[in-house]
Amino acid sequence: MLKPLEEKLGRLNLRAAIIDLFKWMRTRHRFKNNRPLVLETEYPRTAFLRQLVSEVEPLAAVLDVNEKQIQFSEHVSEKERLEILAYVDAEFRPRLHVYHRPPGRTRE
Repeated sequence: MLKPLEEKLGRLNLRAAIIDLFKWMRTRHRFKNNRPLVLETEYPRTAFLRQLVSEVEPLAAVLDVNEKQIQFSEHVSEKERLEILAYVDAEFRPRLHVYHRPPGRTRE
């Protein structure tokens, strides 16, 4: 599901976009706020976030994305939102990646 997007964005950019999106969801759940994820247009990562939400069907089904923000779709009920946010809060634990690279080899 994510392989085509990984080929477009690169593995590290895709990972960063996923972490940013899920951090927003986790923060939203923990602090009980309804703020959208504001996209700052001057940062390249916002384009990656936009692509992630619009091109990955499960995310596109529950989130709306436009030029300035990402938020839950109006058709997603409050109960569904809370379930999604609680799941992300409980399960989202990004791992610190430490790569061993032999001398002379480059990343991707």
